[in-house]
Amino acid sequence: MSERVCPHCGAPLEGVSIYEDTICDYCGSEVKGEKREETQTQTQNQTVKLKTKYKINWVDTYVTDSNFANRQRCVAIPKGEKRVLRLKVYFEPATEDIVENAILTFVSYKTLKAVSCDVIKTELKRGDTAITYKKSLSSFEEGEYLGGLTLDGRKELFFFKVIVGNAPIIKEKINTAENRKNCAQMALNMCRTRKLSAAGMIPVQSNIMSIPYGAKYKELLGIPEGVETYMIFETSLRKAKKGLAICSDGIYLKADSKRVHLSWYDFLLMQISTTDGGFKLSEYWFVNWSGGSELMAEMLSDIQRRIIDDIYFK
Repeated sequence: MSERVCPHCGAPLEGVSIYEDTICDYCGSEVKGEKREETQTQTQNQTVKLKTKYKINWVDTYVTDSNFANRQRCVAIPKGEKRVLRLKVYFEPATEDIVENAILTFVSYKTLKAVSCDVIKTELKRGDTAITYKKSLSSFEEGEYLGGLTLDGRKELFFFKVIVGNAPIIKEKINTAENRKNCAQMALNMCRTRKLSAAGMIPVQSNIMSIPYGAKYKELLGIPEGVETYMIFETSLRKAKKGLAICSDGIYLKADSKRVHLSWYDFLLMQISTTDGGFKLSEYWFVNWSGGSELMAEMLSDIQRRIIDDIYFK
């Protein structure tokens, strides 16, 4: 049985053949099985050869100031910051030593033209299962970009999105009533269906007032009447310090003396990373010494990814 992961969230699909259709237990997405590879049969002096030497499973995207490989396919980078985009590519073990070219292309959503195309020499040893590519985006103008990664001569093409500075196309689309409703529904689905659980992650099944300390959370985070709450991240909120809530109109957070509401558009521009004992949402740092910071960061980044993939770039 080959190791298999969900192409939507990167979660492992344990015990499922790569040729079977299935449903991801983590994000609830339908995952189609692959067609079987044709092989050459072995004859007298011939050896068996597969059509491809190795196959990419998924791609993680992250920036150099983060130790969290987010397994989403969207990265937001403030304009002017000299950060390097990293793409960690995971694949089935290479069957032999091989040298191939990886082709990394970026297309602007504004002009619909390629702004960068790099051919990267890739050297793999037999048994290798991952490699990291780096790309500086300091010369990119503000806006949204579609990145594509493929191996020379291969059909598989992996896409990911990059936001540099502002995202005018996304901002225009997100301001419709239908898309705001869709954002809320995707956040709700993620909070209800993802099988993630850690100390401090408190799902809200109906009303925030129905959970312990619900009234206190609502007051500290500044959640208005009429706004639905889907999940609380209790890092040190009971002590009136830090925490956040995933709600129907975005993210409400409290970080020390600051109380902030992030609309869905604001949230898409946030960078998510983990730190020792906690996680960061851009400049806002949340401590969770009881563990589970990576799960909290993963939940937030998956909501970002689903919003980007399911609404804005269709």
